[in-house]
Amino acid sequence: RKRRLMKRVNKILISFGISDTRDLALRVLCALKGIEFDGCIDVVVGSSAPILPAIKEKAAVMGDRVQVISDVENMSTLMVDADLAIGGGGTTAWERCALGLPAIVIPVAENQATVSRALREADAIWLLNYEAGAPSMLRGNILEILKDVTSYRRKSIAAAAVCDANGCSRMLEMIDCHA
Repeated sequence: RKRRLMKRVNKILISFGISDTRDLALRVLCALKGIEFDGCIDVVVGSSAPILPAIKEKAAVMGDRVQVISDVENMSTLMVDADLAIGGGGTTAWERCALGLPAIVIPVAENQATVSRALREADAIWLLNYEAGAPSMLRGNILEILKDVTSYRRKSIAAAAVCDANGCSRMLEMIDCHA
C-alpha cells in the first residue's frame, strides 16, 4: 500500500550479497553520488567483504544519509522501509517481490540470469546487465527510474503479484491433500 501511494523515492536499499565479489555496491553508491540523490541510502555488505572499507569511505564522504550495515539480521525490515532496492537476482529477488519492493537488478552470477529475465518479462524489475555496472551507465539508468513514479508503482504491483508470500501455506495444503 505504501508503495502504491509513493510520490518519490526517499530510501534506497543496496545489496549484492554478503561478499559483493564484483564491487557493485560501491559502483551504485558512486552513481548515486553523481546524481545527487538526496534521500537515505542503506548499503548492506558482509563484514568480511574486501570492498567494505571502500564502501565505508565513500559513505562517509556522502554524509549521514548513507548507512553501511554489515552482517545484517533485519533484512526484511530494511526491505519494508526501502522505496527502491538495487541488487542481484538471487534469492533476495523473491523476497523483494513478496514485499512489492521495486528493484533494479544486476545479475551477479549466471544462475541469476533466467530468474532476472523472467522478472523483467513480468514487469516486476528493471534489469541491467553486468556491463551496465559502470557508475556512468548506472547513473543514467537510476536517474531515469527515480523520475518515473508511474513505472515505479507499476513495478511494485507486478512484483507483489509474482510472489505473494503464501507459498508455504499452499505447500502445506498440497502435502495435507496427498497425505
